[in-house]
Amino acid sequence: MNSRLLSLILILLHITGVHFTTPTSSKTRPSLGPGPCRADQAKCQNGQCISRDYICDGKTDCTDGSDEINCGTPSSCEPNEFKCQNGRCALKLWRCDGDNDCQDNSDEINCPTKSPGDTCAPEEFLCLSDRKCVPASYQCDDEPDCADRSDEYGCAPPTVTKPPEESITAEQGDSVTFTCSAIGVPIPIITWRLNWGHVPANSRIKMTSKNGQGTITIREVKEGDQGAYTCEALNAKGLVFTIPDGILRLSQRPNPDPVDSTAFSHSTVLLLVFLPQFLIIAALWMWFFIRMHQISKPN
Repeated sequence: MNSRLLSLILILLHITGVHFTTPTSSKTRPSLGPGPCRADQAKCQNGQCISRDYICDGKTDCTDGSDEINCGTPSSCEPNEFKCQNGRCALKLWRCDGDNDCQDNSDEINCPTKSPGDTCAPEEFLCLSDRKCVPASYQCDDEPDCADRSDEYGCAPPTVTKPPEESITAEQGDSVTFTCSAIGVPIPIITWRLNWGHVPANSRIKMTSKNGQGTITIREVKEGDQGAYTCEALNAKGLVFTIPDGILRLSQRPNPDPVDSTAFSHSTVLLLVFLPQFLIIAALWMWFFIRMHQISKPN
């Protein structure tokens, strides 16, 4: 009887396919080399792909740093100045004002053109009485150039009427805009500083100034864009910095412990394979011991 029970157990184990070899892990696929970059991406020297907007933006995005190589030397001019073609620095206020402030006339290149119906060009001031046009740089320079002295009327340093939003919290990849407005005579221009230094000159960041209102827009915000954005308003009578600055922060996303999906799937497979077999074996052994007990019980 014992031998028949043992044979029966072996037959059942064979039928159910029970075996005690652990499944072998599948071979790891060889990692493929970096593929081609998209049309809107640039390739780092190590093959990594990054957005073209990240090239020479003052922040390292390629892991090998190649996106910040051969970007030229940082500007030696102040944030409220621009660099002339001859290397000199001139106030942004003097850009396209009708005067050759750079000494090479590069500050008067690519200036706005006179529109149909306008009496004076954008870089000129219109005298009130005789409608004469004089260079805009002559307005409020303490020397009357118009016969009626209208170029020296009402001169006043800038006064900020609308500072930038005090704090903006954004997620990485968002677009953010700070706005600042000021009044004064002449109409102030608006420029910006980041942490009291230069705002990086790249295609992701755009600054505008028109009629006393200035904006700075940062596209595809990333970690290096965080900081204090200071609005500066200036005209021929002075300059002023806004208080407070506009603070840009990136939101802190929760970072839960990553789940090892590979380990989870292996555990699941092991459970699904061995649990039914374990239950079958347990049931067979229980039946075996009960049957042996019945056989050995005296009549």
